[in-house]
Amino acid sequence: MVVDIMSGSTIFSSLDLTDGFYQIVMRPEDVPLTAVSTPSDALSRRPDNDPRDDTPAVATTDADDDDCIACATLGTNITVVSAVNPLRDDIAEVYSRDVFYSPIVRYCSDPSNEALRSLSASTRAHTVRYSFDGKLLMF
Repeated sequence: MVVDIMSGSTIFSSLDLTDGFYQIVMRPEDVPLTAVSTPSDALSRRPDNDPRDDTPAVATTDADDDDCIACATLGTNITVVSAVNPLRDDIAEVYSRDVFYSPIVRYCSDPSNEALRSLSASTRAHTVRYSFDGKLLMF
């Protein structure tokens, strides 16, 4: 396992844990060096707090029709709202420039036998894990 091999190391450049989630024990003096530090279970939803109680209903207008999908079934109007988010474009751009993911993005956007043959054997093995949603890779 990669984590076991790295035990005792002091310098890391990158760690790819896409196949699973691992918790690595950290020395208390190294906590300020991390990007995010929270007390145990601080980010989980408390059962006595429902965020919908604090959020007012948002009315949609005809101007929002391009960003909504509405379905009328048995008199019930079910609406899914997806805000236009430039963050998706930023993430897609990062994927397209990444050494590992850019070939997968190119293959998923145009899945042909020729594109598949142009991938390395290890990258080809990873393509079955991903689907393409607009510009983003979905795992």
